[in-house]
Parts: sequence; structure tokens; C-alpha cells
Amino acid sequence: MKDTLSKYITKMESLFKASPPILMILNYHSISNDGTIVDVLPEEFEKQIHFLKSNFDVISLEEAVGFVRGDFEIKRPSVVLTFDDGYDDLLDYAAPILANHNIPSAVFVLSDPDRVNRNELENDKKLLEKDQIKKLQKLGWTIGCHSATHPDFLRGVGTEKEIRDAKKTLEKELGCEIKYFAYPKGVYNDKVLKAVKLAGFSGAFTTHWASLSKQTDLFRIPRIGVDRTHTIAQFSAFFTNWARIYSNVKCYFKESIAK
Repeated sequence: MKDTLSKYITKMESLFKASPPILMILNYHSISNDGTIVDVLPEEFEKQIHFLKSNFDVISLEEAVGFVRGDFEIKRPSVVLTFDDGYDDLLDYAAPILANHNIPSAVFVLSDPDRVNRNELENDKKLLEKDQIKKLQKLGWTIGCHSATHPDFLRGVGTEKEIRDAKKTLEKELGCEIKYFAYPKGVYNDKVLKAVKLAGFSGAFTTHWASLSKQTDLFRIPRIGVDRTHTIAQFSAFFTNWARIYSNVKCYFKESIAK
């Protein structure tokens, strides 16, 4: 049923000759055969990459942020790839595929993976170690911060340790500036947002489904989550205006019910 609807949405978009949103950011976690909800099978990821290269410019995270700031112009629909948590299978599967297609990417890692909150992570998958993160650096990946231990920020955890100290730790270990932060599970409040700004980050990323524009809040940058449940038909439909409208309406009603 979902595949049928996705194909219908994509067909309607084509019939009306509607242009896709100018810029969208995808949010992956793991590319592997492990079978958890966060895993995308390597062969499915390869299909998704071919679709993206055939229909979009795949640009870097820095270029996307530059577009929001007004420092970088986008001439045709573009997409950015990001990965959260920093699973070590990125080196085995995602990195080779992306390198083969000359596609830039970014990964948001934890500064203290040995003390990761597995309840929040909801899996036991192995995380990248410092030397492995450096390998991704050498491959041209942008390294961002995903907190120290992947906490639930709504439970009042120490934002100084999880945000400011996490940034400093990663910068010391990796020898580079860590400009960007991704909220674990997209969860944040005013206190967390303020802490991210005070820590010196240049931007922060949510898991809200939306496209980007020059009016996008640099500390609430939206991304579209991709996981193992998404077929290539559903993946293709992500980039239609119909899907974006549906997502915004769904989000509105969800927030209204919550209130």
C-alpha cells in the first residue's frame, strides 16, 4: 500500500511538472546487514545513491549551511547526506560506496562512546573509535558532534558536559574545529538550543521533515530520516512537494494533539 501511494505521488509530481524542493538533507544512521531499524542494506543504499545522482546535485554539509547563510548559491535541486551516532560499519559499507561515487558526507559522532546511553540508542551496535573517525576525516567526511553519550535532553541532563565539553573533546582528539551539532533523536528545548549556541557551534540539525531555504533557522536545520523500512519507491517520493506538504500537515496535527 505504501509503495503504491509513493508511486502515485511521484507520478502526480511528474504530470504536474513540479520542481522538487531546492535543498534537502538526508539523515541516515547505519549502512549494514545487521537488521536493526537504523540499518539500511548496502544494496538498497546503492540504489538510493544512483537515484540521487540521477536527479540531484549531491553537495556537502558546509555548502548547505552556506546556502542558508546566503554564502552559497544552488542552481538545481540538491541533497546532502548525513549519518548520526557514528557506527563503525560506516567504514565497511557507506564510505566505499560514497567514495566510488565521489559523494561528500558528514557524520555526527559521540565524544564519549564508551559511556553511551544504550537505552536511548536502542541497539548494541559498535561505535567508531577515534582512529576510525580520523580515517573518515582523511576521506573528506565532515565530522560533527552528536553529544557526549546520546542522552535524552528532555530529562534535564547536564548540557555543559553533553554539548560544550563534547565539542572540546572532539576538537582536541581530532585536531579540527567541530562546527555542527545534531540533536540526539532530534530532541531539544530552549535550554539545549541555547547551550549549543553558547558552545560555539555554527549550526545544529533536527529530525524534522522539511526542505531548506534561506529562511531556515541555522540551529533548527531539518533532515529527513532514512531507515531499513523505506523501499526505493518510498525513498523517491521523499523528494516531492506532495510528500513535504503531507509531512508538514502531519507534524501540525501531531503538535496540536500534544498541546
